[in-house]
Amino acid sequence: MPFSSRSGFAPAMPGAEPISVSVIIPTLNEAGSIGTTLAALAAQRYPGVWEVIVVDGGSEDATRQIAAGFEGVQVLVAEAADTGGQRNLGVSAARHALLVFLDADTLPAPDFLASVAGHYARAPFAVACPWFIPATRHPGIKLIYLIFNCLFWLSQWRFHTGAGVSIVTPRSVFEATGGFPMGCRVGEDVAYLQAAARRGPHRHLPIGLMTSARRFERQGILRTLWLYLCISPHLLAGRFAALQSVRYEAVREAAE
Repeated sequence: MPFSSRSGFAPAMPGAEPISVSVIIPTLNEAGSIGTTLAALAAQRYPGVWEVIVVDGGSEDATRQIAAGFEGVQVLVAEAADTGGQRNLGVSAARHALLVFLDADTLPAPDFLASVAGHYARAPFAVACPWFIPATRHPGIKLIYLIFNCLFWLSQWRFHTGAGVSIVTPRSVFEATGGFPMGCRVGEDVAYLQAAARRGPHRHLPIGLMTSARRFERQGILRTLWLYLCISPHLLAGRFAALQSVRYEAVREAAE
């Protein structure tokens, strides 16, 4: 399937050439979703230079083959399934100034990259996340995502938290922080958000990003909420070492 680094057209940002963008996607057994995500990226209307890098953590399904079928997508294989390490490996191969980390089960709208880059051009930030929209009709899950988004928006000024579904950060800040912590089974996304927020503004962008609600759909609303309730105090306080003692099965299920 074709992938173009200059797909479509969008008006240039006033007064400056659009910033170059590297999209980095960590994967593990995502054959059922990676093709849809990459097809949505191939349809992006972004006039600047950009690239897509998929970093696989040792999938046992057809994830790598599907990703390699998209022209222009670079596929890397990490030594282990470690989300933080996979993201860091992707950056080591990335060429551009603005880093956009995406999960493999997201569906960015055609103007997603243009909107993200436009917000950065108008008001540069150290780290940002978009507004997450669950791909479900379940009213309870939609309400939960709305509450989470509001909490993430408020966290811009105090606790600096968010979801690792998508994190946007300039390469300069990534390099200054040392990147994502490696070997963390949970919390590496918030650890990076907090480290980056010490170096500049943290933003929750008014840009919608469709994402899978499979955590809630597979594990159930109450069970998933209970897990988040258990780990949230550690996340907000920055006690990431304590998170690693959380029951492994619960962490694995939350990451699916």
